[in-house]
Formats: sequence, structure tokens, C-alpha cells
Amino acid sequence: MRRIRGVGVVGFKNSGKTFLIKKLTEKIKDKTGKRVTIIKHSSSKAKLEEGVDTNTLFEKADKVIGLFEDSQTTFSKEKDSYNDIVRTLDTDILIVEGFKSVKNLPKIICIKEEDDIEKVSDGLEFGYFSLNNIKSEKHKIWTLEDLDEMVNIILEDGFLLPNINCGKCNERTCYEFGLKLIKNKVDIYRCSYIKDKEPISVTINNEELVLNKFTADALKNIVSAYLKTLKGIEKGPVEIKFELE
Repeated sequence: MRRIRGVGVVGFKNSGKTFLIKKLTEKIKDKTGKRVTIIKHSSSKAKLEEGVDTNTLFEKADKVIGLFEDSQTTFSKEKDSYNDIVRTLDTDILIVEGFKSVKNLPKIICIKEEDDIEKVSDGLEFGYFSLNNIKSEKHKIWTLEDLDEMVNIILEDGFLLPNINCGKCNERTCYEFGLKLIKNKVDIYRCSYIKDKEPISVTINNEELVLNKFTADALKNIVSAYLKTLKGIEKGPVEIKFELE
């Protein structure tokens, strides 16, 4: 998987998570222009407005895709898991709101009082943010005045691990590897699945296969060798689609 700078924003209800994500996204876009994807978790069911055309269509179809002048929106009855979504993401920066139990990316914990830290902390946090004026002797509590510092940490040290617990990094789980990343004790590329650029990617049934370096390089070389035997083939991106039987 291509390297993505990921961060989770977690905390209890009304602790400022959505507000902070909005500010982080604005600052990242203004500073870098990079693509930012946000995944928002909610414990409530999705609701479409009753009586409107979209809701009427959704009652009959499995998926409704709306093409608007400036955007596209998809409503689907199929529910992908968090892992399914992040493994096939094509983005530069990922910000995840909620999912306190997820342990494959670093986090910023939003707090209303200092005691919230121990209730939410899992060791993967970059730091703590509060809309309240909290004075602490044990922790540095970020405010909006520290927005640049938070953005710089995300851009420099943000990560998204594959969450497959393969053990090839010499750690039992991606979580344990992430704990060392937070403390700068290991290099992100010790994870054999993370690369600056994918040599080749394979997607089956909309799910990207996780290939190790040897397998990815071998498959790319085989496909490249065949294509180079054809006339009129020039260098450039290659897309091959077929039904696996």
C-alpha cells in the first residue's frame, strides 16, 4: 500500500472533534494542496430525508450515485468495514473521526477535562487538544493557537498501517509497531507493505490485495515483459481488467 499520512481525532461527544478536523483540513489544504480524505464514524444509523427523490430511489436500488455540477455522492446498501475502506484509499492525507478502538494510525485526543486522557489513551496519541482553557502539569494541551504544530506533526509523522498483523516488521501486531513509530524507535518502511509508490496494485471485488515487495515486483516484471513484446506499446500507466474464474 502507498504511504498515507493518517491521523485519528478521537474523544467523547462534544469535545470538539469535528471542529478540529475542519481546522486541520483547511490548514493542510492551504499549506500543501494535498488530497485530504475524512472518514467519520457514527454510532447512529444513516438517514435519508423522507419523501425526497433520492430516498425513493434508494428504497428500490442497491446503490444510487448522484452526479452534481461540482461533486459526486454515492449511497450504497453494502457496508464496507473500516479496513476495507482504508486499504483501497487513493489519497495523501487521511483524517479519521471516531473509531477509538482503531489501532493502525496515530491520534489526537480531544478532551473536555484532563481526566479524559486516561479514559481514551491507547499510547498512539500525538497529543491532546481542548477547546477549554485547561492547565496541566503532566500534559501539554494543544489549543487552536497550536494548529500549525499539529499540522506539521501529521505531515511529518502521520501514518496508516495495513492492520494485518503479519509480523514481518518483527512486531506481533500493527499496533505494537505503531507504538514504536510514535516514539520514533523504528522506520515506517520497516513495514514491508508501505511504499512511497506502489510498483503494482491488484484489486479483486473492489478490495486491494496486500502484496509484499517480492510478489509485487515479480508480477510487475511478468506483465511488463509480455506487454513489451507487443507492437506500438509505449511507456505509461497500465490498466488490465478481467473476471477471475
